[in-house]
Amino acid sequence: MANHKITIAVDAAGSLTYTDGGGADAKKKHVDQNDRVKWTTTLGNLAILFKGAASPTPEGAYAAEAGADTDDPKIDKPKKAGVPGETPAQIEKKNTYTYFVAIAKADGTVLSQDPDIIIDN
Repeated sequence: MANHKITIAVDAAGSLTYTDGGGADAKKKHVDQNDRVKWTTTLGNLAILFKGAASPTPEGAYAAEAGADTDDPKIDKPKKAGVPGETPAQIEKKNTYTYFVAIAKADGTVLSQDPDIIIDN
């Protein structure tokens, strides 16, 4: 089990960026079942909402004030196995959970994007 912290910031072009504790790109974050993930940003109040009916976490929605961390939910879904004839890309797609990020800035603007959590094991 690993603990992951995803920090959300803005680059020079105004796009949201996602980095993990080691500084690696976390827009498509690979995790394992039973890992824990939390998010943080100093840009404004943060909301995380997994899209669709499926969530890899118990609740599927998390929030935090600017500068604070969200709860750190456990990834409670196992990796979905492939079937004969499926490519690695098809198997990865079955194990990808897209979530919606919304950041309400102090000036009233909202930043949003749809990154992914991908379950590897």
